[in-house]
Amino acid sequence: MYKMIEGFIVEYKNTYWIIRSYYDFGDYLFAIPRYVFDMNRTIKEVKEAIEFVSTYYPEKLQECKCFGRKVPFLKKSEVGRVLDPRSVALEVSNPLHKKAMKLLSELREHTNSVDIGITGGILVGKRTSDIDVIVYGRKTCEEVYKFLMESKTLEKYGRNEVLNLLENRREKYYNELIVKREMEKILQGKFEGVDVYIRLVPYTPKCPQKCTRSIEKLGTITTNVTITDSSLSYLYPCSYRAFDNKSRKEITITSDRGRFCEILKPGDFAFVRGELERVNDEGKTFLQLYLWDNEHFLLPIEKQ
Repeated sequence: MYKMIEGFIVEYKNTYWIIRSYYDFGDYLFAIPRYVFDMNRTIKEVKEAIEFVSTYYPEKLQECKCFGRKVPFLKKSEVGRVLDPRSVALEVSNPLHKKAMKLLSELREHTNSVDIGITGGILVGKRTSDIDVIVYGRKTCEEVYKFLMESKTLEKYGRNEVLNLLENRREKYYNELIVKREMEKILQGKFEGVDVYIRLVPYTPKCPQKCTRSIEKLGTITTNVTITDSSLSYLYPCSYRAFDNKSRKEITITSDRGRFCEILKPGDFAFVRGELERVNDEGKTFLQLYLWDNEHFLLPIEKQ
């Protein structure tokens, strides 16, 4: 029996909620509101989603040591319709849907895996302008990433397209190197003229993870780092290993937001702002910077 993890969408109280994380929380689902029917409202920012829950469903916010903060949890028994990204339906009248299914078919054929799907607006049948692809399982993720690197399936963004993307994302902090790295990204681009973003989740709905960690929030900090390892910058949640030049300590930088993925390379010097956390996981303790808010940034600096 599969579990509902990252990318699945469920219906609750006239709202579609999208599942976040690949952890299994038993009878509960960690989900945030995305599409509100009666308000004709789409919620994209995490902070906005939390504010919505605080206003309309405050009882759904629960303290969770796995995240070190209050997050929305829905009971599985309370949700109505469940939408599996791997079972997305084709809306014949919508040309964008046809392109999404064509891309999906191409990726599935190459990997021989059905653990690839379409989430976001297309999954709920909403008129949208982009395609959100989600891939499950480490092996399939690596195959898709390699295929995208070697093929011309996605057309990379040009400079003007990246600038438009940054503006649409309401990015506050960027420079020319960010623009260059956005142009180089493997997991985003155009497919037959349509914007695409691909999220690689290293676990499958059949085998989600149990959360064994606990997180202690230590406050928001701004620091500068030198990147030592970016080998996991393409997976969800993306992460980097770094040396904090201020504290002189090793640190992990992590985010579940695609904008921070594939941005840094080993040897990069970067300014970063995020929530400092102390993570305890099965006897191991380490520091990490978690980036999720619009005020957070990851800014590589060109070497002189």
